[in-house]
Parts: sequence; C-alpha cells; structure tokens
Amino acid sequence: MRDRQPHDLCAEVLDQAAADAVRALLADPADGHTVRAVVGYLGERFGPDAVRDLAEVLAADVAELMTVLGEVQGRDPHVLLDEWTHDEPRPDLAEVPEAIDGRGSPRETPG
Repeated sequence: MRDRQPHDLCAEVLDQAAADAVRALLADPADGHTVRAVVGYLGERFGPDAVRDLAEVLAADVAELMTVLGEVQGRDPHVLLDEWTHDEPRPDLAEVPEAIDGRGSPRETPG
C-alpha cells in the first residue's frame, strides 16, 4: 500500500461525504437532516474550507452528469441545466437572510 498524502486523504473524505449526501437524498428526497449532518461534520472536523470544497465537488459532479445527460439526449448540457434549475422562479436575493445557521435555516437576527 502506498503512502497517502494529506491531499489524497482530504479528497477521499470529500468524495465520501458527497456520496453519503447523495445516497441519503436518493433513499429519501425529504431527508435534509442527513445532508446537514454530513455538511456539519465536515465543517466541525475540517473547517469551512472543507464545506466549500464539498460544494465544489458536488458542482463538478452535477456538471459531469449534465454533460453525460446532454450526450445521451443529444442536447446542450447548458440548456438542460437551465431547464432543470429554472422550473421555479429565481429567488429574490433581497429576501434571503444574510445569516444562515448550521442547520440550513435562517437564524433569528435582532432587528
């Protein structure tokens, strides 16, 4: 067995976390608790950079899936992504709370 470098271990942890989050949602699309637990674990154990890295890994996975789906359907992956993400009105960013707690819920802010 070769010696693994810290970068390799981090990539393995991120890949596993991404798979765990997706697996939880495939098993139960309403199970946001498990996804929050995975993200919370990464944040607590490895810090906010790991959470950003997880988002990057998941975005890369979605891009790869859109590319493959586009090839299968003979369509532009950008169009597929737009159709997939724009089936609801875009959020009004002025209404999005600036403070979001670790559970993905808006924090009560004094005001």
